[in-house]
Amino acid sequence: MKKHMIIISTIAISIVLFGCAGKDTKPATEETKEAVAATEATEPVGLANPWKYGVTAEDVKNLVNREFPVSDGASEVSYGIMESEKLAEMDFVLNGKHYTARMEPSKEFKDISGLYYEWDAEGVDIINGAEAQIRIAFVDNISNILWNDGEMMYSVYTPYGDRDGHDLMAVVKGMYDPAEAAETEKTGTEGYDMYGYVVDKLPTDKYYNHYNVKGDNDEIFICNYNGNDELKEGTYVGMWQIGDGWTLEVIDDDGNSTAEKAVITDENGITVTDMELTINTPETCCFEFSLNNPGGRDLTFDITKLRLENYDGTKLDPFGKENGPLDASAKTERHSYTMDKGNLKGGDEVSVYYEDRYVSSIFVKGGPVSSMDDTEEIENFFAGVDLDEYTKMVMEKAKEEEEKNPVVLEKKDSSKDVNPLEDGLFITSDNVECRSLKLSCPGDVFNFGMGLYNDTGSDKTFDQTKFVIEKEEGVYVNPFVFEEVREPEVVKGDTKRLWMAYSIYNPKDLKTGDEVSVYYDGVFITKLTVEK
Repeated sequence: MKKHMIIISTIAISIVLFGCAGKDTKPATEETKEAVAATEATEPVGLANPWKYGVTAEDVKNLVNREFPVSDGASEVSYGIMESEKLAEMDFVLNGKHYTARMEPSKEFKDISGLYYEWDAEGVDIINGAEAQIRIAFVDNISNILWNDGEMMYSVYTPYGDRDGHDLMAVVKGMYDPAEAAETEKTGTEGYDMYGYVVDKLPTDKYYNHYNVKGDNDEIFICNYNGNDELKEGTYVGMWQIGDGWTLEVIDDDGNSTAEKAVITDENGITVTDMELTINTPETCCFEFSLNNPGGRDLTFDITKLRLENYDGTKLDPFGKENGPLDASAKTERHSYTMDKGNLKGGDEVSVYYEDRYVSSIFVKGGPVSSMDDTEEIENFFAGVDLDEYTKMVMEKAKEEEEKNPVVLEKKDSSKDVNPLEDGLFITSDNVECRSLKLSCPGDVFNFGMGLYNDTGSDKTFDQTKFVIEKEEGVYVNPFVFEEVREPEVVKGDTKRLWMAYSIYNPKDLKTGDEVSVYYDGVFITKLTVEK
């Protein structure tokens, strides 16, 4: 596992250094296949297309004596064969992205991808014990992986690649190396951190601010350092992984950090550090961050890829109309944006996402806090409580209540309480709007949350217990176990945003990434994916 991280880190760094220099050559997507077929139709007899499409998995197995593994969740699976070369191909769609896999019986390593690019970055990894070659072409976002297991040559590519091949590698290992893929999912690679010592600085003619660091597991990692000091051999550092790259902070003799932690690094090596969210007026707050360009090159930073989300699921927009590319040519520059405060309070925890990937949390400074000192009250309550015993008691109580009030789903086509809402999900007959739903597992407990809106001028009720979460046919997840939350919620007449969240005590083996169906009063509302 650690070896995989080192290799990918190297790839990420090569991408920064080599730039984009690919040929304008298109991959063999469905569009290009159709174009090829159309061209071949006009050519003389004898130059017929050697590929035969619309064949079956059985035809593939008969030709190459092996079946293609199919990813869980894959759709639009189709096959093709080239009998003269004993070459087989499988196209499929996974999570909205197209992939093409090929295989050919061969004891020798060769390129069977059918792709012709001047590759911008290359690296290696291991798939089922065999060395795999990873190739990246920026011009068409192509990622391609080739490997040979001693009997069969394989190729998988996608025109929806990332800039280091990590996403494609995850798909490939899920298909061909499920044991390692499961281990990766179990242990995780994102956010992994450790400590180590600087071994040496990499040559300045190839790298800027990059060091070889010996980690606490005795492996050597290539890491980026965003500080101003020149690190020396033996400097004690903290290391953490951002995406597939490693970043350093210097640790002093007392074990304290002496550099700001970089929480975002884009594909050009630009980092975002020292983020702050401060309430500065009764109606507004200020989002600030430092943008660092270690090489001082003429680059821009795409702030549209950065987003904020309050702990209750509220999306925050710090940029508004100022969402164009941000000049990032300065080595370090502070940026500030003013946005509506919304429902933020001092002390709220706000999640930071980059390219829809969670990278860090920041806490709101300034402004009013809750009307009562909830934190102190909670701390006093738990001060003399055995948490293990308390948790056991709560779970037993939840089980009793769920047995007394089992969830029943009577599916319907319509209901007076479910009417479509243009800018959200649905509106009830009492004119309470349900504008958002979220199913998440931020820690050990699953939460089901909803955002409600009411501007009728009078208090209304919303019966949240009419929600049923269907994990699969006949398996229901119940977030409304205890009697005290079984009464409909009161939504004030001037409520612009009311977020309610409920703990799920029996998640029925749900896990992050699972998709569930949500019903209200028996009517299907939407599908949700379990978030972190």
